[in-house]
Amino acid sequence: MAVLDTGADKLLQRWMDAVNHRDVPEVVALYHPRAQFWGTLAGHLRTRPADFQDYFSRFLSCDRMQVELGEMRQWPQGEDLVLAAGDYRFVWQTGPRTAPVAARARFTMVLGRHEQHWLILQHHSSEWINNGI
Repeated sequence: MAVLDTGADKLLQRWMDAVNHRDVPEVVALYHPRAQFWGTLAGHLRTRPADFQDYFSRFLSCDRMQVELGEMRQWPQGEDLVLAAGDYRFVWQTGPRTAPVAARARFTMVLGRHEQHWLILQHHSSEWINNGI
């Protein structure tokens, strides 16, 4: 399915660009202030901008952190709400002379228009486990 021209696709691209530039304030600004967020490596649900800041400050501190979008589907739920699901791959280094590390994860997001801006309302990401099922 093609990416929809609803504004949600631009929001997802901005999120990936901000992650790839390790721009924590920009990543956090893409979440609604009352969003719910389960990070890929998170041990608990985050529900406040300060929590998002804490998570992404740690997550994006890895050397050369990059995200690549894999498969994704979007389902519009009216003009101002889109459900998105798919997978992405994170690649980073644990030090300047270490080999790159990669982790694949799956995600679901609820993206909504709020005061003329598209924001992430809900984001769940979990590490991809390939167990053959």
